[in-house]
Amino acid sequence: MNWALTSPSTPSRQLCGGQNVSLPAKGIGFADCIPRWPGILDHIQNLFKPDGSRSGYQLVLYDANGQASPKIIPADATADCTDPTRRKWFKNTTIIFILIFGGVCSLGLNFYVPNKLQRLNAKEKLAPLTRKTADLSSRIDSRLAVLLRLERSRLDDLLRSRMTLSPDFGGVVALVLAGISKLQARVDLAQQMDLALAKLEMSSPFRENLQCKVQVALFESVTSA
Repeated sequence: MNWALTSPSTPSRQLCGGQNVSLPAKGIGFADCIPRWPGILDHIQNLFKPDGSRSGYQLVLYDANGQASPKIIPADATADCTDPTRRKWFKNTTIIFILIFGGVCSLGLNFYVPNKLQRLNAKEKLAPLTRKTADLSSRIDSRLAVLLRLERSRLDDLLRSRMTLSPDFGGVVALVLAGISKLQARVDLAQQMDLALAKLEMSSPFRENLQCKVQVALFESVTSA
């Protein structure tokens, strides 16, 4: 006789079975059942939760010679392949891992989101300075224009020198924002001087000397800061 045990969830698939098993007439026979799980999801489910389905199984008996139709017997069974101690250890380990992972993610987000916003804020303030320093005309002394552009590049490099999750990122951003404020004041002063020189109409021989003195004063202000 051949036999098979089917699960309530998947009656078309066998959990276990055997072939050419001999049973005594009107007696009790024993058969070893080593479950074959339908899929990986059943393994994972059984690691967390014991099988509680004790009814709905079907024991199907086949005639080895195929002369008789199969006989179906309702059966009560528990298909549980995980030791309770192992299941408890696995559940506790999984919970601890989830808690640690959640704590790390929360800590990372608490650092990342504010630092990311500060980085974007600094970049937004640096972008106009790039355009303003590039728009300075030739009326502004080239040394002054170069110093202003170098200062802007230095601040940009300082901002890029730290990752968003770096522990000292907040201090670096504070230095960058302070430098941006000072540079903004100097660039605005240079633009005002450029506009004033453009409107200045002087026929006096002291015109070039006046322009030179104004730009030298601004140049000394930039280099001394």
